[in-house]
Amino acid sequence: LISKRLEQAQMLEEKCKIFDAAALLKGIDSKYFQPIHHDILKEAELFHRLLQDSASPIIASTTDDNRHQKSKEHTNNSNSDEEWIKQGEQHGERHDFAMYYKVSPTNQITCRLETPIEPQLLIPILAVLNESELYPTWIPQYKVPRLEVVKS
Repeated sequence: LISKRLEQAQMLEEKCKIFDAAALLKGIDSKYFQPIHHDILKEAELFHRLLQDSASPIIASTTDDNRHQKSKEHTNNSNSDEEWIKQGEQHGERHDFAMYYKVSPTNQITCRLETPIEPQLLIPILAVLNESELYPTWIPQYKVPRLEVVKS
């Protein structure tokens, strides 16, 4: 039974399902672990802390209150139970953007980026976003912490 759980945890880790793999390892005496199993638990703890840190509420300044309210209105209009949380924004000569995220009850993170674009760039940008099978060729891939496109 223990060896089966260890094997399943390793298979889940290979599919980047770190939280599921760590859940399988809970309750098993670490004397049965191989180095990969210790790594799974460490990585799961790291990702858990990153999720907690990134989900910490950001207090908007008084100039941001209006935009935050508009974000809430947008969310309510889309019949979503989760509220978009403003992660940050920048306004300047070269860049104007605001970033939002929300965390689902299953800890899936959805991100939203709002930025003005030139009208003639709309079609090229949509074309690039629709080529999802090419994401691994241009989206940054990291090994520590693991952040990569596995399936698109």
